[in-house]
Amino acid sequence: MAGTTQGADSSPKVIFSESLTSSSGDEGPLSQLVPVSGCQAAVFIPTQPARLAVIHHSENRRDKALTVFDVSIKKMKYKTEIQVQQVESFPLMLSAWSSGLHLAAKSSNCMVLAAGEQLWLYSLKGVLLSSFKDHTGPITSISVDSFRVVTASQDLSLRVLTWRNHRDGGLTLESRYHLLGGSHTMARGFTHVACDYSSIVASVEGNDGKDVLKAYSFTS
Repeated sequence: MAGTTQGADSSPKVIFSESLTSSSGDEGPLSQLVPVSGCQAAVFIPTQPARLAVIHHSENRRDKALTVFDVSIKKMKYKTEIQVQQVESFPLMLSAWSSGLHLAAKSSNCMVLAAGEQLWLYSLKGVLLSSFKDHTGPITSISVDSFRVVTASQDLSLRVLTWRNHRDGGLTLESRYHLLGGSHTMARGFTHVACDYSSIVASVEGNDGKDVLKAYSFTS
């Protein structure tokens, strides 16, 4: 998938090719625009790789919405085309001018969204499952895996949240750890974060123009 957030009318595009290194015959890769405008963020659902979630401007252009699409390939006698079908769509309680949006998916049933200093967990149906405002500066990066969610911020801290089962049988998040990245006299804040079941790696932007890579490990 390809897209840009530089234009107000920007629409993401789904691209399909049998091979990324060589095309069959004279035909190039197939492409199809996703029917939304003002794309802000997008992610494929990991448990359903042909399902796509997109944050975009709503019809009145003053608000934002999250829409989920199923992407499929239809092969006909003389041509093959990409089909994009809407599955769900719901409004988001975000400012139309919100920047720095981050979207990630845990499973086919829930998605993690960050904007500004806040983090939200939504179900695929648009139900707000939980929300957090643990940071004092804008969130710059999020990392989601099967064990936890980690947020990085310009406030030079990482927040670690863990998944837990909700009483209704679904998933929710619990804020667990607060990791500090240093002093603002030396750095401007975290810029990127990645995690797995045993460790966290994050990048800090230094005031001298040099980035510092910080690593944290979980112990039982």
